[in-house]
Amino acid sequence: MVFRASPRQSDVMIVTGTLDNKMAPELRLVYDRMPEPRYVVSMGLCTNGGGYYHYSHAVVRGVDRDCCGRHLCIRLPPTAEALIRGLTQLQKNVKAIDLCCFV
Repeated sequence: MVFRASPRQSDVMIVTGTLDNKMAPELRLVYDRMPEPRYVVSMGLCTNGGGYYHYSHAVVRGVDRDCCGRHLCIRLPPTAEALIRGLTQLQKNVKAIDLCCFV
């Protein structure tokens, strides 16, 4: 895994925290700039469903409503081990999909 500063060079986007209505278009713009295949890792209850602010008018109730890609959800509170385990699992799944395509 290598960190990339540009969305045009990345395959995975990690989203944390509550997503509000002002940030949703920017998140979608970054997501659209990523090349195919693209994956989204949403960490925590706030990212997946709005969390404590779920009933606020300014909160998007889940990243999956804005980004339509493949998602991997990690529970709250996400530990460093959970993130590494999730990314490793995603990496194995991507390799398995790639192998199936070339058989």
